[in-house]
Amino acid sequence: MHSTTERNIQMIDIFIPTEYAVLFRTSRKRPFPYTVVEIEYHHPVKLGGQYFTSIRPGKGKGDPTVGDLKAIRYERGEVQYKLSHNDDWEMLPQRVREVELDTLQLFHQQSQITQRKFQDVVSMLSIMPTVHAKRCFENLPHD
Repeated sequence: MHSTTERNIQMIDIFIPTEYAVLFRTSRKRPFPYTVVEIEYHHPVKLGGQYFTSIRPGKGKGDPTVGDLKAIRYERGEVQYKLSHNDDWEMLPQRVREVELDTLQLFHQQSQITQRKFQDVVSMLSIMPTVHAKRCFENLPHD
């Protein structure tokens, strides 16, 4: 993914994060385009300490450690990991604590920027060619 994206990023200007998603999707045509999942501020949830005391994939000496993880994902109450990008997803070998599923949202609203930063962004709007980028930055929450 890195090399195909690097080749294409030199040909376009990126002003907002959504344009990165478009770049990633269009970087590869064959065998199929990359799948991109865009997240919003309300998607991350706090799971710390609720289910696992550790995400280490091994328990003993010589077993894999957290530093050996290449990928980790949480889906439908299960934590899965990969030690190599080419490996299949494996279940984290830990006992799951029995807890009520009461996830807390990390962010309840979009973060605000200071008035000074907002003024700096507004001053750069004149060099941004896309209407979408201008609309995005003009609507930033600020103090």
